[in-house]
Formats: sequence, C-alpha cells, structure tokens
Amino acid sequence: MARGAAPRLFEEGETRGNLDSLWGVHEEAGTTMKLLIVDDEKDALEGMELYFSTQGHEVLTAQGGHEALALIRACKPDLMLLDLKMKGLSGFQIMEQVKTLSPGLATIVVTGISQDNLDVECERLGAAKVLRKPIRVEDLEEVLRWITSTGVPSKAVPLPHGDPTLGKEAPRRSR
Repeated sequence: MARGAAPRLFEEGETRGNLDSLWGVHEEAGTTMKLLIVDDEKDALEGMELYFSTQGHEVLTAQGGHEALALIRACKPDLMLLDLKMKGLSGFQIMEQVKTLSPGLATIVVTGISQDNLDVECERLGAAKVLRKPIRVEDLEEVLRWITSTGVPSKAVPLPHGDPTLGKEAPRRSR
C-alpha cells in the first residue's frame, strides 16, 4: 500500500456480486441485531452497511466518534464495528468511553493499523475481536456466523479462530 493511501475495506476484485452470493445465508437463524458501524472512510462504512443490512440487521452508521457516542446513548446498539484511526475521537477513545457509557456493548475493531500488541490493547479496552483491513467478505461472514450461533457476543467471548486468516491481511492477487 502506498504511503498515505487509505486501506480498502474489501479485497481487490470483490464486488457486490460476491455479496449477492452470501445473501440469505443467515436469514433462517432469525437473529437480527442493531449494529453500529463507526468509520471515517465512506467506502468502508458503506460496504459494511450494505453487507450487514442485506443480512437483515438494523444498521446505524457514524463517521466520527462524537456521532458514535450520541448513537450509543440514543439507540443502544447490540454490536459496534469500530475503526481506530479517525479524526476527532479515535477508536481507542471511543472504547474507553463505552466502558462506562454502555459496558455491555460488544465491539469488533476494524482497522488498517498494523502494530505490535494492538490486539492486546484493544482487548484490554473491551474489544471482542480485531479485524484488519482490507476486510474480506469471508471475515464478515465469519462474524455473522459467530454471532448467529452464539447470540450477541460479550466482550469476554473471543471470536473463534477456525480460519487462521480471519482478520489478517490476505495476500494480494496478481493481475
């Protein structure tokens, strides 16, 4: 990735057609949730919103920390997908405030940051899982499978690691 380039949400070549093939996979489970997606990258926000709304979930979106905190207070989401690096309040600052504002809110961090001990720091702040951008459709599907099989995750329940690449940046495809 070029310096200064924003990480992409989905892998190169993944399109709405890839999402279409996943529609209906979880509809039978009957588990619908109120999800809050917080990301200052419009493409990432819209991609996750499209995916989760097509799975039948109520999706709230926020492009910044203050907006996210207001939605948490007003709408009481079941799960938050949270970017870390944003203008204004960072994802770390949001997680810190969520600990007192809504202590039961399950959080999955979605980030392009690659740094030692990041997962440990996020888990210390209450995140159930850290996913790395670019997110693969399979990562979102795994999150939904986990949630629909166990209910809304608590912060103390780790996402299963059946797929060793879940949340890790996948190798780039050659053209």
